[in-house]
Amino acid sequence: MIEKKLRKSFHITKEERNELRHPVHKWGERMLLVLMVSGVIIILFKYENIISPELYFLSFFIGHQVFRALMEWLLYRKTNEYVLTISTIASAIAMLIFMAILEQLSI
Repeated sequence: MIEKKLRKSFHITKEERNELRHPVHKWGERMLLVLMVSGVIIILFKYENIISPELYFLSFFIGHQVFRALMEWLLYRKTNEYVLTISTIASAIAMLIFMAILEQLSI
């Protein structure tokens, strides 16, 4: 519902959804994926008690979306796709805070 309103307000059509066209964008997202996989392996086997895998995944997702929003703003600014990505970041941060509070309450 929020996405529909944002698409209407900023005149974003679904066909404008950009693919990874620019090499910096493409390689940046690939490097972030490699970092996520290696981080999961390290957390699951060595530092399981420090951060839960769920919080790690959500934190990584937020970082990935911040990178994507930055690339969309720098490279594809006229499509206004970064507005949708920023709304995704806001909802993910709210979810991260909620999950962190729940984790603290369960201890």
